[in-house]
Amino acid sequence: WKGMFGRPHWFRKREIGWGLVPITWQAWVYGVAWYGVIVLAWLLPHLEGQGRLGFLAAAGLTLLKLVDMKLIRDQMADSSG
Repeated sequence: WKGMFGRPHWFRKREIGWGLVPITWQAWVYGVAWYGVIVLAWLLPHLEGQGRLGFLAAAGLTLLKLVDMKLIRDQMADSSG
């Protein structure tokens, strides 16, 4: 297993476009947790008047999520043939 957090068997590849479709409850928890952390990273600094910091934190976490998704997709490709 080479992904950061998600597991390939929790998802299937989208039929159209790039991304993953959750097929287990673990995948749904993974997605909700990631997006919750991203929203909090954006929101909390904004509440303190640090909007730029919130934007940078959310952007960085979004990039990490995309990297994790790519690692999961790569593992799916490796295991399929």
